[in-house]
Amino acid sequence: MKYFMVGTAIGDCVYPLQHFMDCYGNGTVLFEMKRDIGGEMFCSEYRDFVDGVCGNICEYYDPCNGISGRCSRLQNGYVETGNKYIIKNGKLEASTGL
Repeated sequence: MKYFMVGTAIGDCVYPLQHFMDCYGNGTVLFEMKRDIGGEMFCSEYRDFVDGVCGNICEYYDPCNGISGRCSRLQNGYVETGNKYIIKNGKLEASTGL
């Protein structure tokens, strides 16, 4: 599944394409995003990137397996792929020169 970020809100969350088709109109510029494997992780509880302080010292720590390990609130970070698209007439078109 591909993920995107709206061009005017760099730093906001990434969403699947359907979110933008439902919530944004024609002319919206989207940047394609990909998972940042090995990069920063995002905490969905604090709505911020984790700076190495994650685990049982956090009051919201909730391990995926119920015992220990990765917190269920920890999500992948994303980086731009360099591909830009624009929504035109309800379809996604590759964008050049933006």
